[in-house]
Amino acid sequence: MMTKDQRYHFLVDNAVDSMSEQLIEDFHLPVPEALNFIYQSSTLKIIQDPRTLLYTESPDYLYLILKYEYQNGKLPETA
Repeated sequence: MMTKDQRYHFLVDNAVDSMSEQLIEDFHLPVPEALNFIYQSSTLKIIQDPRTLLYTESPDYLYLILKYEYQNGKLPETA
């Protein structure tokens, strides 16, 4: 059984993997560019903040937030 910390890291890593695949596919980005955007994004910062509990949301939902940030240069108002 995973500890709470292990589960947190697993879920965040899984979200990054999923979001990078979707960003690459949707915007035809090279892998390094997609990963660079994700790791510098405000989206990842709020996902990594355990107080938000966003890391428990589905990767598809998290990708919608990231996609908005990619297209608009900022987080959506409700994130």
